[in-house]
Amino acid sequence: MVLSCLARVSRSDHASLSLVSKWHRSVLFSPELYNFRSLLGSTEERIYL
Repeated sequence: MVLSCLARVSRSDHASLSLVSKWHRSVLFSPELYNFRSLLGSTEERIYL
């Protein structure tokens, strides 16, 4: 259920959410979350600067 909620949050907000706790940070940057976002069709392009 947590992945379902976090998968709907925009990637631009992940930096702020990662400050909540170490657990949130580990979930936000896990491959499982990206895979879940892919299943939902809510992936966003990555821009590296």
